[in-house]
Amino acid sequence: MSKTVRVAPTSRLAAAGALLALTLAAATSAQAQITLADIGKNVERTQTDGAGTLTGDNAFFYARAFFPADAYDGGSLTVNGTTTYAFNSPSFDCCGHLTGNQYQTGFTTKAAMDAAFPTQSNYTTPYQVSVTSSTNPGNDTTFNLDLPDDFYSANDPTFSAADFSAMTGLTANQGLTLNTAGFTPGVGADGGTSFLSVFDLTAGQYVYGNFGSSGGATWSIAAGSFTAGHNYETQLIYDSFIGLDSDVPANATADLRTDVFFTAGAAAVPEPAAWALMLVGFGAMGASLRRRRRALAA
Repeated sequence: MSKTVRVAPTSRLAAAGALLALTLAAATSAQAQITLADIGKNVERTQTDGAGTLTGDNAFFYARAFFPADAYDGGSLTVNGTTTYAFNSPSFDCCGHLTGNQYQTGFTTKAAMDAAFPTQSNYTTPYQVSVTSSTNPGNDTTFNLDLPDDFYSANDPTFSAADFSAMTGLTANQGLTLNTAGFTPGVGADGGTSFLSVFDLTAGQYVYGNFGSSGGATWSIAAGSFTAGHNYETQLIYDSFIGLDSDVPANATADLRTDVFFTAGAAAVPEPAAWALMLVGFGAMGASLRRRRRALAA
């Protein structure tokens, strides 16, 4: 049985395809505290069947700065030189590779996201990111990021019928292996990476997260990772990225995300008739062994 429970995108951050395309530029000592910055648009939909049907029009935007713990505790994003948004949440990936701070919207439609956060063909001033430290103002720094015109993958992330069935029919004692197809990064992209995560919506924590290539991947989640009755969200991301010319290592990302929601069933318990057949089988095995022992003794 599957159950759709959508959570805000702040609990599931973009796959860091950015990790694969760091572009270093000359940096001040303050800017050197920034290990990575990225800016991106995300389109997220839900797969509802094994045929790959996608529903929903959910989108969100983020601008993120990653840095060593406690280097900064505030920041803001200015759009087209006019509208400023305060950073509103920590920025981290589910595997603990990076930490920092970010401005991220809630879910909206793609049209609304595009209107509020235009690409470089539709603005005159690049996005400006400022990060601040209340304890060490000397670390405060500002840098610019461009957002290229849309460069999403040409193909949507979807799960095969077999993988969809494996998720929606999962019982708590089972592991899960998924095989996802490759994709072509968007036009103008420097590269692409895939990312798969499984989030326990009931417990509010990840049970799995890993990176894969744009050429397809196999993802294996061990038995014992799931709890009966808990609701889960599996998310597959096709991430296209472009390295940016900035004063800090920076990337732009265009992500397509597909979710499958399911509830882990109780571990299967053999029916009484099945137990009876098993006992008959054990008895037959015992009789066979006794006959073999007698034959050897003779």
